[in-house]
Amino acid sequence: APTAPVDRPGSYVLQVGSYRKFEEADRVRAQLALQGIESRVQPVSIDNDTMHRVRVGPITNLEELNRVRDRLREAEMDFLVIREATSPR
Repeated sequence: APTAPVDRPGSYVLQVGSYRKFEEADRVRAQLALQGIESRVQPVSIDNDTMHRVRVGPITNLEELNRVRDRLREAEMDFLVIREATSPR
């Protein structure tokens, strides 16, 4: 079932996957590029292992964020919506 559009202002990142092998993450990044979606592979250390996250964003425009979410759903790609923390002023 489709999820409701994001309507809370902020900065968001869409995580399209997390992989042990860089090659797998890079393949997903290339698939996103074919969909016209710019992404990056972000290495992160977890315990004694390195994972490679495929991320889109940050995106602050809610209309753009929801448009990218729709395109990922149409491509049948799983993803997480992550709202970035804002720093106190």
